[in-house]
Amino acid sequence: MKNRILIGFYFLALVTGAFLVNGCKDTATDPSYVALAEIRFADYHQIDPIQIFMYPPHASSTDSMSKTPTALTYGIITPYFTNLSTNRTAGETYHLVAIKAGSKTSANPQGLIVATTDVTLMPGDKKTWLIAGNGSVNGGSFDTALFNDNPPANQPTSLAYFRFVNVTPAYPQLTLMVGDPLGGMVIASNDPYKVASPYVGIPVPKSGDTSVTFYVVSGNNVLGRLAGIGLAAGTYHTVTWGGQAPGYRIPDPTTGSLTLNDTVRIRIWDDDPGTDLTVTAPLTFRFNIINALLPPNSAPGKELIDYTQPPNGRGLAIIINNNTVYDYQNLFPFSLAPAAIRADPSTDGNSNDKVYYVVPTTTPLVDKILIEMVKPAFKNPSTSDSILFRFYAGNGHPFKSDELYAIVVFDSVHKVDPKATDLAEPYDSAAGTYTVPIPDVPIAGQARIVLGYFIGYPVAPLKSTTNNGAMFFVNGVQDSSDYSTGRLLKKIGTKPALGNQFKTFDSSLVVPGGVQVILKAIVNALPFSFTFTPQSGGIYEAFLVGELGRKDDPNYSPRFIVVRINPL
Repeated sequence: MKNRILIGFYFLALVTGAFLVNGCKDTATDPSYVALAEIRFADYHQIDPIQIFMYPPHASSTDSMSKTPTALTYGIITPYFTNLSTNRTAGETYHLVAIKAGSKTSANPQGLIVATTDVTLMPGDKKTWLIAGNGSVNGGSFDTALFNDNPPANQPTSLAYFRFVNVTPAYPQLTLMVGDPLGGMVIASNDPYKVASPYVGIPVPKSGDTSVTFYVVSGNNVLGRLAGIGLAAGTYHTVTWGGQAPGYRIPDPTTGSLTLNDTVRIRIWDDDPGTDLTVTAPLTFRFNIINALLPPNSAPGKELIDYTQPPNGRGLAIIINNNTVYDYQNLFPFSLAPAAIRADPSTDGNSNDKVYYVVPTTTPLVDKILIEMVKPAFKNPSTSDSILFRFYAGNGHPFKSDELYAIVVFDSVHKVDPKATDLAEPYDSAAGTYTVPIPDVPIAGQARIVLGYFIGYPVAPLKSTTNNGAMFFVNGVQDSSDYSTGRLLKKIGTKPALGNQFKTFDSSLVVPGGVQVILKAIVNALPFSFTFTPQSGGIYEAFLVGELGRKDDPNYSPRFIVVRINPL
């Protein structure tokens, strides 16, 4: 009986407690979650390394640890600093102070302040504080701006989103283009200094393997370029271009436009949640190859390998930097790598004369670009391959990342000779190769033509003659340069200093777009010509290749190969 009374008492207490708890829940309001905020810092001023401090109103910089214990230099953006407390209605105000790195001492606890601002962070805010300007140069200023990094709501998730920030005071307005600097897709038009343009979506193919090239443009002048940028659906990025400090600008010899170090001055920020580092521009080698490696001029023998003849005359294969697969296959004389996406006939009636349209390819930039040309034995490279030619692209001159080059091979297959670098039969090296810097800045209403003289050395009985007696004409106007084979032609009407042909050259001829051009060369009294109509904004390689005295096959006689390298 006693146990029953106790059980009943316990049950009554439990019900009463439950009622009291429920009653409290009905009469009180639980505090809701207040979202935190994020901020990062971007240094685009041109001179002094800086450190950044961030602290709330009740503290000071002397109480605060630096957000950037390692000094920031040009083009560096920090990760997002997350979990920053806010206030539901008023937000939380923070002081941002940038000081010259290393200037904070016990004698000067504040440090040398170069920029400061206050920022009020609301729940869910995501921001970037930019510091730009020319710093302490001639009393120059440190400029600041604050950007909202939250993506707009309800955007299609099938696109990759990019915006642009002009971070150089030298250009009040800049435009960011995709694909082509004259007629491509516009990401930002005439973007003012220190202003972030709206995000613009770029369609992403279902294959997911497409990359794009960004161009920073002022008027019709291309100031910066960054190639090989991949697209990922639903991502958000910021592209910046910071110009270059005075004294480091190099004018293009033809247009007077500035040529800049793109891989340092154009950068991409990753604005996505959970990722916090700047995407560093990759170092790349951009190129196309013109194969004028000619078959032997006598019957193939043990040491004279003809890659065009049976039993396995499948053409030339190219291996770059000891790759384990062939980078290119089936290249016959006067062919291109990458292969042309199309070819238009010339207007001179010669069926062999075509204008090829090529999209240059990209490989990671290393100190040396090793290129092997082989007659392949199997599907993939092997020790059974007949190595015909092996050389390092570049002719001893250092490459510039992301600049465009044409690699021309204009020799013929023959026995090993003293010009070989490693004396391994049956190939020779570097006897007839040249790596040509090609400008890739188009000019509205005009076309650029890089003209080159790359015919092979003459065969017997012409060995006593010289290839140096060439004359070149563009629309009937003779070029006044002094030529020998393996040289670039200079601009019509100019003459380079002797001995400088391999070091400096006027990179292109500029002709009106849409107007017929007649190229003509006279070599040992033999004329060779090519007629075509260059398009407005086009950039062309026009190289004379081939070999004199090829009675065994006149198809290997000298001819112009004309390639447009910006076909899109």
